[in-house]
Amino acid sequence: MALFDYVLADAAKWGGASGRDPQQFVDAKLRETIEMLESQPIDICANVFSNESASLWTDARLDQLFAAMAKHGVAMQIGTSDRLPGAAAIQRAKRMGVRFTLGSGSQRAGDLNRCEYGLAMIKECALTSNNFWVPGGWGPKAADRKRA
Repeated sequence: MALFDYVLADAAKWGGASGRDPQQFVDAKLRETIEMLESQPIDICANVFSNESASLWTDARLDQLFAAMAKHGVAMQIGTSDRLPGAAAIQRAKRMGVRFTLGSGSQRAGDLNRCEYGLAMIKECALTSNNFWVPGGWGPKAADRKRA
């Protein structure tokens, strides 16, 4: 992994078995995501939220997630495809010291955009260059941090 500039983890599939109670699902996803942030060499975490679960991320859950991201130097992707996370979550993460990246999450070349949602969130949330993760600009990359 040391050869790569960054490691991106896609959290879309975490959270245990489907069909579970929505609250239990989000609790499991939060627990698994924090465990992953603590144990894996990750620079950027994408797709933590889904349109189906976005309303279930309470302030307490967000605080746990963002504290772990900030502690371990993991940035959060602002995704254009699903337009998540929302402005309130971005502002909360910003206050807690989480850095950001922009991404599309696109599956097909025809779906690629210019990160219009991310650009809108930059303006709405008053994000500056200091709020964005840059390879090598925010300390050692994850692969080097986890080896130490």
